[in-house]
Amino acid sequence: DWSHPTTLNSVDTAPAGIKGVDLDVVNKIVYMATDPSSASDPDFFIFDARNTTVTIPPVRVSSLNTGPGLAGIDVAGSYAYVANDSKNGQLQIIDISTIAAPSLKTTFNIAPGGVDNDTVGTSIYYYDSKIYLGLKKNTHAELYVIDVSDPLNLSPSSIKGRYEVDTTINAIYVRGKYAYI
Repeated sequence: DWSHPTTLNSVDTAPAGIKGVDLDVVNKIVYMATDPSSASDPDFFIFDARNTTVTIPPVRVSSLNTGPGLAGIDVAGSYAYVANDSKNGQLQIIDISTIAAPSLKTTFNIAPGGVDNDTVGTSIYYYDSKIYLGLKKNTHAELYVIDVSDPLNLSPSSIKGRYEVDTTINAIYVRGKYAYI
């Protein structure tokens, strides 16, 4: 009842204090991107919310440490596409075909060599076998379109477009031939 919303239940990450930054839900399985205070802590979590009630919280199924932290997530098929908070690999692809054992399959660097410390992922959206990746304001473009029709074999030619907006992209939504940022 959206006229009187209430919290059904909740769950926390472990260790405590990891800041959730984005999530996607598919068939009541919750995929959560986080920004941990330590690069050694997990930054990707999977929770099962299929049996959640007022007395039964979502169940933590698994977690994964992908590096310095994540900024965004979008799930499509057997993969979670995540925007990474790293100048050395802004797009990461996680195999979630077995939710109890997610595995990092690909780290793709938009600007090889990490030439700009601000070239880090901030937002992500999957649509029609393409990833729309938003970055923090930097000396390069901030919006990239990446062909992920073969998600485990990305190369510089996978970048199908880029656009300089001269600002950080906080969110992306794509429909048809338009990207809303």
